[in-house]
Amino acid sequence: MLSHQVLARADESAVLEPDRLVVTTVSRRKGIPLVVVREVDTTLRVPLTGGTDHRIHGGNATATTLFHDALTAALPEERDPAGSALVTVEDEHGVRTWWLIAGGAAFAGLYVAHVWWTAVAHGGVLAPYL
Repeated sequence: MLSHQVLARADESAVLEPDRLVVTTVSRRKGIPLVVVREVDTTLRVPLTGGTDHRIHGGNATATTLFHDALTAALPEERDPAGSALVTVEDEHGVRTWWLIAGGAAFAGLYVAHVWWTAVAHGGVLAPYL
């Protein structure tokens, strides 16, 4: 595989790396080693050797089919029975926090600009409007 295969949909993306499948949402990043994947069905349900299932939400049908084919071809011959014990899960709080800070700063800036403009436009007399 020369490059990573990527499947993206709204707030979720799946990246097929040489040794693992990485599924990222707004709040979580999940790394699934390919040695624990039993199989992949056409709806991108990924059952692991330990008995748990993971689901990948695909975009359009063509992209989903191509990602399924690439993932199926990348699966190794031998499987590790450890299953979900080898899956890594990390919280992705940085993205959400950044948007909250930027949104709060934009709101505060717009509010200050509105108050300033109102004061300038009405000659600094705000008492009748309060």
